[in-house]
Amino acid sequence: MTRHELRIRGAAFLLAAFVGLAIPGRAAEAPVKVDKELAGAAPAAPGKVPARLEQNRILVGQLMVAFRAAKNLLKPDDPRKPAMEALETQGRAVYMAGKTGEVRRMLYRALATLGGLPWTARDDYWRSLVLRTDMAVTDASHPLIARLEQIYPTTYTLHAPLKARASLVGAAPAGQKPAAAKVVKDLGTFEALPSDLIDEPFTFAADLRDVAEGNYLLGMDITEGDAALTRLTLPICLVPGMASAEEDAERRLKALDGHDGAKATIRYPFDFALHVNLGQQDPTGFDFVAAMKRSSDVLAALEAGRDPTVGAVGEQDRHYFFKEAGEIMPYRLYVPKSYDGSRPYPLIVALHGMGGTERTMIPVAGGDMAKLAESHGYIVASPLGYRRDGGYGRRLGDITDPLLEHNTRLSEMDVMNVLALVRSEFKIDDNRIYLMGHSMGGGGTWRMGADHPEIWAALAPISAGVTSAEISPEAIRQIPVLVSHGDSDPVAPVASARSMVAKMKELGMTYEYFEKPGGTHAMVQPSLPKVFDFFDKHHKGGK
Repeated sequence: MTRHELRIRGAAFLLAAFVGLAIPGRAAEAPVKVDKELAGAAPAAPGKVPARLEQNRILVGQLMVAFRAAKNLLKPDDPRKPAMEALETQGRAVYMAGKTGEVRRMLYRALATLGGLPWTARDDYWRSLVLRTDMAVTDASHPLIARLEQIYPTTYTLHAPLKARASLVGAAPAGQKPAAAKVVKDLGTFEALPSDLIDEPFTFAADLRDVAEGNYLLGMDITEGDAALTRLTLPICLVPGMASAEEDAERRLKALDGHDGAKATIRYPFDFALHVNLGQQDPTGFDFVAAMKRSSDVLAALEAGRDPTVGAVGEQDRHYFFKEAGEIMPYRLYVPKSYDGSRPYPLIVALHGMGGTERTMIPVAGGDMAKLAESHGYIVASPLGYRRDGGYGRRLGDITDPLLEHNTRLSEMDVMNVLALVRSEFKIDDNRIYLMGHSMGGGGTWRMGADHPEIWAALAPISAGVTSAEISPEAIRQIPVLVSHGDSDPVAPVASARSMVAKMKELGMTYEYFEKPGGTHAMVQPSLPKVFDFFDKHHKGGK
């Protein structure tokens, strides 16, 4: 196998692992003890939910990114290239139609092919299996109800009855590798499972009353008779007294007037848990214990006559009720310590990439964003964009899935809501409001720049996959733009950035282009100093 082939296979494996996949084909290997296998995905730190839920469609978007990155590493004369190109086109159409189960199947198979692995009917079957629950965030005083399902139908005929063994796995002890994690509780062995898990999911209940609060993995070892088939895991967060804490908070909030932002912060962990359990939000990395303590502290401060969110500086979490969505949205702020309301400050709206959250951009690159915002004197606001894969108003002319269209529309609306909230609370220089973003957020920068050109003093898309065929720079002709891209980006090939730059040059626009030799998709850190310097140079109607 050539070095290039190894690079493609390695990229397929690494990208698949990044989005939470087991490596295709591994099911047929010798069984691994369940505690060791499940421990590989155990939470690295107490209090944080360790992994995304399969029931959240965010994984589909990340699978598509992983596939596209691995496909883009193929040489032009690679015999797999035409089939992979066709699959990408077909997969996108299926995704736009909202057939996420079929998209998963197509992409699992494509990643196996790119990784040089076989794909059999048995692989197709075990890939279709998923462990789900509507109680990912729950109180241990209630039985945990979970179910084994299929994502998509298959033609595979089982050669022996399905069996399953379930267990609850904890985190590894502090300072030890994940493999040191242990099974906390054996939840039983189940035989004679249904063959058609689409029509008849296998549902079981687990008694966790003797398990301490914290974050765990619900694991299920699936066998076909005595032959290992696959292992499934699902993150579970046990939060004792959550329902009673919410009731107590609501009772006390009724006695308080105003303070809408602080009240949203108090209610957020309860609201977020609800939407996680509905499969609408991805809880990866969210610390429910810390969030509930924050709620308690903010509530106590309000009752003492002080709103801790007013006048706060530094890095901070904020929240508001998003009326059109019917849920509470988070956003992240950085306010320079020098801010005292005596003069207007410039504002940067920073958009995260696929799978990120409102907490992604400001702490990025070891805190470089916050350090630069402090030294240059900028307020930075980073919205969630409604969902981790919201897309910030992405142009989906062929979209036929109402849910995807809904999420896309609300994603852009969330950004504009956060902008309005920050402008209402802080003294902002209206001639110095900037928009930047990475990857999906870079695409959002182009799109929202074109949708609201009257707002922005300058734009800075990083590693964006948008081309001039999708967004014409005509709409932002008067706005200075800094484009940053790596010339070895496998996710968003550099040709997209070059096409936008060529069009801006043709239009006589004010722009700068930073193309890093050997740069990959991870271009935020090398771009940030240039972004702040560029914004410093450009004001609306001025410099």
